Amino acid sequence: MLTSANGWPASDDQKLIAVTPYKIKGTERSIRCAKYAGPLLAGFASEFHKLIEPIDEGVFDDWAYSFRMIRGTYAGIGYSYNSAEDIFITPKPYPSWVRTGSFWDAPIPMPTDGAMYSWDEETLAWVESDLPA
Repeated sequence: MLTSANGWPASDDQKLIAVTPYKIKGTERSIRCAKYAGPLLAGFASEFHKLIEPIDEGVFDDWAYSFRMIRGTYAGIGYSYNSAEDIFITPKPYPSWVRTGSFWDAPIPMPTDGAMYSWDEETLAWVESDLPA
């Protein structure tokens, strides 16, 4: 199953992932969200409406589930945009690394033995490290 950038199940079939409408108390509005998040978000929206500003006026465009396949990653500081692929590309960490989609891969995979490693561009190798990479 597809997942969103934050790990939630994602699908254009809302029933498949239990996305349903939740009434926002004190308004004529409702929001569509996952069953686990719906009551919390509807409660928050009700309090926001009551204490901060009305949400049942004007254009109602920011309070719902919306499925869209994400190509690559979101924009970030230092990222570049590739219009031919319609993706944002993270900054290249080392000259030897090769781009795969939005991200960069080392010429050799990092060991997966549980130790911490950092990349050494001079030797083109992963070096065991006491510090987080």
